Amino acid sequence: MGLWLVKTWLLVAHPKARTSDPSVTKRRWDLAALPDLYSWTINDLPPPSGLSVWLMKRHEGETAREAKHRLPLPVLHYDHQTIAFQSTRLGLRSPDISLVYHPGWEIEHPFESEGKAARLWRGTHHVAST
Repeated sequence: MGLWLVKTWLLVAHPKARTSDPSVTKRRWDLAALPDLYSWTINDLPPPSGLSVWLMKRHEGETAREAKHRLPLPVLHYDHQTIAFQSTRLGLRSPDISLVYHPGWEIEHPFESEGKAARLWRGTHHVAST
């Protein structure tokens, strides 16, 4: 399920993705700031490293807009490169699903340690040495 969510949420976050529901607003990813995160979906390769998916159950009656969690994501400047972590979050009635691109840097969901969020996919990470 986690791998399916990685693929599906990547497509949802694509700047050219469209929805028929005007009430759905989502944060689109800036592809200019990312390596190719999409070719694996058609060439039978594993997903790129640095992608994680979390599932969080919202409280009854709470909408996606009211859910008050934010994933703190840095912009890294390393070896003359800028790496912008990116995320997209979308709710399906009760569950709230977050996909995050965080290459070379391990992160946690703010509610994971409290048991309110569960990581469904943890891509491999190649942590840069300092």
